[in-house]
Amino acid sequence: MHDLKIVHRDIKCANLFVTKEGVVKLGDLNVSKVSKKGLLRTQTGTPYYACPEVWKDMPYDNRSDIWSMGCVLYEMAMKQPPFRATTMKGLYAKVVAGRYDPLSSNYSKDFKDIIASCLKVRSTDRPNCDKILAMPGLLNHLTGTLNEIDLQKEDNDLLLKTIRMPRQLKNITGVLRSPQYESTSDLKSIKRTNSMPVYSAELLKEKESVTLLTKQTSPNNEVKPKA
Repeated sequence: MHDLKIVHRDIKCANLFVTKEGVVKLGDLNVSKVSKKGLLRTQTGTPYYACPEVWKDMPYDNRSDIWSMGCVLYEMAMKQPPFRATTMKGLYAKVVAGRYDPLSSNYSKDFKDIIASCLKVRSTDRPNCDKILAMPGLLNHLTGTLNEIDLQKEDNDLLLKTIRMPRQLKNITGVLRSPQYESTSDLKSIKRTNSMPVYSAELLKEKESVTLLTKQTSPNNEVKPKA
């Protein structure tokens, strides 16, 4: 994602999803943005996971995501965010100072070092994704998951190449395949909601006739006798 110059800007535990195969995926890209000119200035995200430069209303880049990832790793380990306060002013003071409670002694030094590197107050001191994946502490615990993700990415790329979008989006219905139902009974099993009314041509004509009749007989539409 960072290779494509996309900054997520709202990485947090609530936006992480685990597939049935056990692969963790990052979702909710509603506030994501492409950093075409290198730095972003719009202040957005969740306060508990926002980096110091966002709090200070300063320009930032994809290293703000690295800070947020450090917050997520800390919360996964300690079951609470690293920076906590009862007021926004107190939270601001802790974030810009990079002050958080130490991790439990149950965790390895390698894990603690990764989190500490992500939670550097100066953005230039934070590693990018490639440097994090190359850390000895992480390499010691890697499994074949990354290789599986790379293979899946190649499959997704091939799939995307099969999708052809028309230049005029109004013509998309002509491109999409028609529904492939095994039998007409499948259609009857589809439940419709109140927001999806079905009107036949006869019912529409009847409805228009009733509406016209109502207007003609209403007190505000009295018919004046001809002179």
